[in-house]
Amino acid sequence: MDYIVLAYSIYLPIAVALTIWVARTLHNNGKVFLVDIFHGQNELAVSVNKLLQVGFYLISLGFAIIKLEIVPGWKYDQVTGQNVQEQINNTQSMIEVLSYKLGSFILILGMMLFINLFLLLILRSGSKPRTQTTYIPPKDLAIKGV
Repeated sequence: MDYIVLAYSIYLPIAVALTIWVARTLHNNGKVFLVDIFHGQNELAVSVNKLLQVGFYLISLGFAIIKLEIVPGWKYDQVTGQNVQEQINNTQSMIEVLSYKLGSFILILGMMLFINLFLLLILRSGSKPRTQTTYIPPKDLAIKGV
């Protein structure tokens, strides 16, 4: 079997599994924030949470598929004095390419997780009901000299 095809068959299942795990974690733990943001409207919070999960799946899996292309790198060959494309023709080079691809995908998933958490915190702080303060005028408002 070709090493690039083997790398594809390893990369895709891991990327899909990571996406599902992160999306489920967001879905299960984000509901509490959304219920608070929507002031106890549970049905609305559940609906928005599901839509956020679908959006996360679409963005993450779309990015994983875009990153699917495995292109061998270039190296300088001192004998010929030219840049030569490296071949993925052994297990070591395949693992090195996979580690770079999966590592960058995991970093993107982590950034998306923190962006989602940050946005939920911003929405939560902006949705807190503000207490109505009443204006109490000072007692000695008499104008002197009039």
